[in-house]
Amino acid sequence: MFFDKLEDHFYMNLLTSFLLIALIIFVRSVAVKYIRKLSKTSMETRRKWIAQTRNYSIFVALIGLFLVWSTELKTVAVTLLALAVAFVIATKELLLCFLGWVLMVSSKEFDVGDRIEVGTFRGDVVNYNIFTTTLYEVGPGKEHHQFTGRMVVMPNSILLSTPITNESVTGRFVLHVFRVPLKRSDDWQLAADRIIAIANEQCAEFIEEARKQFVRVAEKQVIQAPSVEPRLHYSFNAADQVDLVIRIPTPSKQKGKIEQAILQKFMTDPETLAILKGKE
Repeated sequence: MFFDKLEDHFYMNLLTSFLLIALIIFVRSVAVKYIRKLSKTSMETRRKWIAQTRNYSIFVALIGLFLVWSTELKTVAVTLLALAVAFVIATKELLLCFLGWVLMVSSKEFDVGDRIEVGTFRGDVVNYNIFTTTLYEVGPGKEHHQFTGRMVVMPNSILLSTPITNESVTGRFVLHVFRVPLKRSDDWQLAADRIIAIANEQCAEFIEEARKQFVRVAEKQVIQAPSVEPRLHYSFNAADQVDLVIRIPTPSKQKGKIEQAILQKFMTDPETLAILKGKE
């Protein structure tokens, strides 16, 4: 019974549409014939009126058809909306990955070759596309700078909700920080002087180049350029411990190498051994 009524309603709309279009065509034809017979009116004016009659006829036909089929159009619109919602839900993760890629490309947060950290992922960017970013992993953890040999493929959706640290954003050189823990009973002040001297020796060859780079970056970003000379400050995280916190300039891809060179020389240096043993 319901389908019979639905079918009757459809055929009624179809008949109404046919009659409406036929009526509009008839009225337009009569109007055009009448306009053409207006011999006292210029040809250009008559041509303009004929064109306007055609445009008005199309407009009236569209309005009439919309009114006739409004119920069916509403049903179609609801169906399309439901399909659109279902599509968004089904492809939510892919859409978020695409939006993450758009954010990355538009903001230029990183590029291939940069060393980045996103959440728990850290490494050199080797490839990216609209869905994923591939890193050559560096670690383990933030304190180490060796390649692990693993490739990490992370979804770009992470970029929308997780802060991104680009360790290469300033250029070839970065300022790297590491710690050397000592006991309170050690002569940590002399040890600090010694490790700063070693750091200056290891970084001497590129300090000037690093300074020029950071000056260029500071001028571009309208910020104060940091000092690039090796620096040290103390951190007292435990009652019986003193941490020497050293900051050095280093090529971004050689942080681990330079840090290990400083530590190795510091720990094997006769002066250091004498300091740690409480000797002069």
